[in-house]
Amino acid sequence: MLGLPCPHAISYIYYASRPLEEFIAKCYSVEEYNKTYAHCLQPVEGKAFWPVSNREKPLPPRYVRMPGRPKKERKRQDGEKKKPPQGKLSKKGTTVRCRVCKGIGHNRTTCSRRTGSGNASGGASQSGNASGGASQSGNASGGASQSVREEVMVLHSLVEEAHQKGSRALHLLLLVAKDTTI
Repeated sequence: MLGLPCPHAISYIYYASRPLEEFIAKCYSVEEYNKTYAHCLQPVEGKAFWPVSNREKPLPPRYVRMPGRPKKERKRQDGEKKKPPQGKLSKKGTTVRCRVCKGIGHNRTTCSRRTGSGNASGGASQSGNASGGASQSGNASGGASQSVREEVMVLHSLVEEAHQKGSRALHLLLLVAKDTTI
């Protein structure tokens, strides 16, 4: 056996009533330990006291290009911050404004004036209508004219949007739509 026996072997050695010292290598004895560390180690002087060689200083090893595509960025240490992302900026802290009704909280794809249904922004943009900010649930006689006004306003916004894009056919429609009264 070499070195110290495992715990199973030690338990069997005790079971067999044999002395454990027979099965342990001599290098683990206290006498051998004392012999090993009997001499005193001399302290080494600092780098300033090292002898200087007359030979050329060795060059660093040549660069070996590793196989595969080179990495774009170096590996960062644990404490270093990550590199900020390039390209897209964050939209955090910005407010969305509709291009059709100029309301806040929705865009033109979800705008109620474009689709003709109830307001998607929760009523934020209905204050500028012709009835002076009255709600859509007015009396029965004003309800029909209110829906006609909304349809005409949607038509105006769609025609103006097409006009801004440069459509010639809708430019004539814009001229006709401007003549209609709300």
